[in-house]
Amino acid sequence: MTIRILDHIAVPLSGMNLIEASAGTGKTWAIASLYLRLLVEKELRPEEILVVTFTEAATQELRSRIRRRIREALDVMRGEETEDEFLVKLRERTAEAGATENATVLLEAALAEFDMASIFTIHGFCLRALQDHAFESGALYDTELVTGQSALAGQVIDDFWRERFFGDANRLLDYALLKKWSPDALKNFLNSLQLSERDEVIPAFGEAEVARIEDEAQAAFDEICRIWHEEREALSELLRTSKALSRSEKWYRDDKVGSLLESMEAFVAGGNPFGLFDGFEKMTTSGIAVGTKNSGTPSSHPFFDACERLQSFSDERLLALKSELVTFYRNRLPERKKEGNIRFFDDLLADLYHSLADGSEAAALAEALRNCYKAALIDEFQDTDPVQYDIFRRIYAGSDAPIPNRRSTASVERIFSPICKRRVTLARSGALRSTRTGARRLSCSTASIAFSKRLASPSSSTTSPRHRSWRAALILTERHPSNRRSKSACSKRATATAA
Repeated sequence: MTIRILDHIAVPLSGMNLIEASAGTGKTWAIASLYLRLLVEKELRPEEILVVTFTEAATQELRSRIRRRIREALDVMRGEETEDEFLVKLRERTAEAGATENATVLLEAALAEFDMASIFTIHGFCLRALQDHAFESGALYDTELVTGQSALAGQVIDDFWRERFFGDANRLLDYALLKKWSPDALKNFLNSLQLSERDEVIPAFGEAEVARIEDEAQAAFDEICRIWHEEREALSELLRTSKALSRSEKWYRDDKVGSLLESMEAFVAGGNPFGLFDGFEKMTTSGIAVGTKNSGTPSSHPFFDACERLQSFSDERLLALKSELVTFYRNRLPERKKEGNIRFFDDLLADLYHSLADGSEAAALAEALRNCYKAALIDEFQDTDPVQYDIFRRIYAGSDAPIPNRRSTASVERIFSPICKRRVTLARSGALRSTRTGARRLSCSTASIAFSKRLASPSSSTTSPRHRSWRAALILTERHPSNRRSKSACSKRATATAA
């Protein structure tokens, strides 16, 4: 692989190219220029050149800029003077080949057909691919496309809440409510994960692991009950009179101690090891240590140790419940969608990916899409997730595309390996950590695709707003793979990476 300054008129229109550009250095200009060359040099029609970007607004901007660029090129081909170096070189190259008249005809036709240009958001592209190739993809014609899944997700979470907290399965309800759990809170929790179907959530709790937690919690609870019945008076006296404990309102003031003792009495009598009460942590070893004056020595007692263990097991049981929620949601949501025959925008990506990855007509679908879109330009590639990456990789990589370059296909494919799945780690505190099971590569290269990736300027963050919020939600342990460039490199219009 070599890295060189992008020469728009000379970069090969075959094989794979990754174009990296800092903000404001002409990324859209580069896309429009390559688009012109595909029209003139490869004689492609607008509907045969796939352009994919991230937002509807960006789609409209690209469409407008490319249309205007075609008009400018057409005027230059007809003899109008220009100071645009790229258009001058394009005219000279065309004249040397004796193809000026043909180029003019091609540009006129492109302008007339431009309303049919294949310029889409990623979701728009997936929808078009599924609808236009329904037999190969297995997509249903009468499926309803819904813009948001909030209402359906709420129904699934309500189902989970009823199954886990009503009837005989309600032992965890009091502690869950104490921890501010509610259907809305669980919905926010799932939203924070931003899970795709290929992400792995850890830790995973099987039935045996859940049974172990509950058995150990029950054993700790039994010990608490035994010690409380045997030493209630001594423990009460310690909490009321110990000079080492802080008597502030937050900790062990006289009226607060009385309330703690009454709550502990009710807890022991209730018989539910997970029925922890507000302030239970003040009866644990760590709580006693925090509530001890700086000049004092924390009191120690087997009762406090047993309370410490029970709180730990209770927190672990809620963590297991979070894992159960993720599994329940992943299984029940598709069932709800199937029942209502509805799909969401992200389902479009998953449906096209599965049709290309393991569908019975996967090879036929990939070939049909290659024949339909003979070149592809992917804009804003830093916003592309692993599913989007694999969609384009499966369509173009290693293929005899109409604009093939088999040598560069082999070379670049070794460098830019497929993205590995994300691993999301649940934490008791509610914090999350996300890692990859392999090197995370958002750089993509596939046959007859020129990928464009905007890099932030050296003085700014290297992540897009979308990825910044993703990192904040998941506390990612890896950095976004966008590379910072030196000022000299950023001063150039763009950098091309090609095999």
